[in-house]
Amino acid sequence: MARVLSFLIALFFSTTVMAFTSFKAENFMDFSSLSGASTTWINELGSVMTIDVASDGSVSGTYVNNAQGTGCQGTPYVLNGRVTGNTIAFSVAWSNGTANCNSVTGWAGYAQVSTGNTLQIVTQWNLAYMASSGGQIQSGKDVFTYQPQIVQQSLLEK
Repeated sequence: MARVLSFLIALFFSTTVMAFTSFKAENFMDFSSLSGASTTWINELGSVMTIDVASDGSVSGTYVNNAQGTGCQGTPYVLNGRVTGNTIAFSVAWSNGTANCNSVTGWAGYAQVSTGNTLQIVTQWNLAYMASSGGQIQSGKDVFTYQPQIVQQSLLEK
């Protein structure tokens, strides 16, 4: 039984690690460079997004809002979007099984390599929501910084 359990755990970790290729920021040319890689980005307010870019330019992932003084914090929400070249657009509907803020946010932006060779996504966003006086749109800016991930070594290699 212990051998079977060890095999299943090893299989899980090896397939999880191999599901996406690792990405190195210095290899970034445009968003197609991320195809097949799952990447994590953090904005200046501590919110975290993880995106997966498909070869057709579609983007999927999750967004965890950590901005102080806002609702729908601390749990992942579905993120969907598109990329073309160095530009990206994505959106989040702020409703999941944990919370519903009855709002949506859309971001549009571009990738850049900043001072110190830091890979960033510079965006503008629009948040649409219903207030007591009716529909409202709030706007702002976010800069997301790429966070390299440490890929766990497969248990099969140990």
